[in-house]
Amino acid sequence: KVGGLTYRIKVVKDKQLLADGAWGKASGITQTILLEVDCSVERFNQAFIHETLHIVNSIYLTDRLKEEDITPLAHGLHQVLECIGVRFVK
Repeated sequence: KVGGLTYRIKVVKDKQLLADGAWGKASGITQTILLEVDCSVERFNQAFIHETLHIVNSIYLTDRLKEEDITPLAHGLHQVLECIGVRFVK
């Protein structure tokens, strides 16, 4: 849940995601996070964090953060979580 809303996480094989150069996609309209199945565990975890930050940005920051802000935040948070052994399972 983010902001009281339940988001469904779907692990998919989606050629369009990859064609767009993405490993995941979040939608506030459908309350869904799509994550590409064909990637490493590290990439999967980073994509989950990245898409979750997009949702947090949308709900709490009224989309003030840009992609250029979210990407390094996601990488940094991913590194911290990896260092303490926190991973998200496919």
